Amino acid sequence: MRKWSDPIVYSHILFVLNAAAWAFVGSFLASIILLTSTVASTMYHLHREEHAMWQGIDYVAAVGALGYTLYLTLPLMSGAQIAECALILFLGILSKNYAHEGSYRLWHTVWHLLVALGQAYLAWVYWTGAA
Repeated sequence: MRKWSDPIVYSHILFVLNAAAWAFVGSFLASIILLTSTVASTMYHLHREEHAMWQGIDYVAAVGALGYTLYLTLPLMSGAQIAECALILFLGILSKNYAHEGSYRLWHTVWHLLVALGQAYLAWVYWTGAA
């Protein structure tokens, strides 16, 4: 079992902040989906990626959160904002892929940071009604 002091575990606090941000801007469903993913992902990583159940819940909730928050925000975004989001997503996927090539702890933590940045950006877009 990993310790809470491991960056791959404690980086989940950022997802709790994302969920709080979505609640603050008024999307409680996005907040609940993100919290579900956060709990599942935390449990999955605490147990060193050995429990498929937590992985499955995390995957479904994380994809659901991304889909739902994009559904809320894409109509509000300018072309430049869509490009910025795409860049964050691209870098995130790149880091996640690097994690499976080696240096899992480092690159998967970077993935967590980029996901948190992306969700914070989407919450900001939703709050400001951007574009």
